[in-house]
Amino acid sequence: MILTLEGAPATGKSFLANALVAKGATRIAEVNELWRRPKEEAPTWYLRRQLDRYAMARAAQTADAVLDGDCLQPIWFGWLYPDRVGQNWRYAVRFFRDNAASWGLPDQFVLLHVPEAVRIQRERARSLQSGRSAARAQEKAGKYATMAQNLALWFEAMNSAFPGLVSVLDCRLAPAEDFPFAQAALGAPCHRAFLDWAEDWLANHQPVGSPGI
Repeated sequence: MILTLEGAPATGKSFLANALVAKGATRIAEVNELWRRPKEEAPTWYLRRQLDRYAMARAAQTADAVLDGDCLQPIWFGWLYPDRVGQNWRYAVRFFRDNAASWGLPDQFVLLHVPEAVRIQRERARSLQSGRSAARAQEKAGKYATMAQNLALWFEAMNSAFPGLVSVLDCRLAPAEDFPFAQAALGAPCHRAFLDWAEDWLANHQPVGSPGI
């Protein structure tokens, strides 16, 4: 079974992933943890590393593999922050259409959530611990202020379109030792159906906090 954990920074993705590793799962880390970015980065370099991550999950020797971060992140991140990435979300959708044989949907997406005040407090604390100044820590903590809201919109819409594909987990507390693996969604969509839905939904929705909202 393949699980994808996603959420805004400091919601506890890696903490939960490591807790599941302790229960026998294989954790697949995010791109920036697995690879060093090349000095001259090809337009599809980051996208292809997401395909590699999915291949790692498929090849895991354990019954359960946990993707610590969504392989389809380039799609919704390009929608949220078009000024921070080299390609927009439409480019990412086309890439995943063209490479449909090299990826698949997880058995379950798990969206991690904490109240925004808790998330900011966690992010500030971890930034200070890493050596950032108080000002830089505060700046980083607020950088993704609307991300949780927008991820909730995206994944709620996804689950409405494909019931059972997404579950939401409140991570205000450390995950219990008996945290159960989610059940696989029944009748998960094919690549084309999922990307058709994603393209239509993103084209008709603006992120919270963007101009015009």
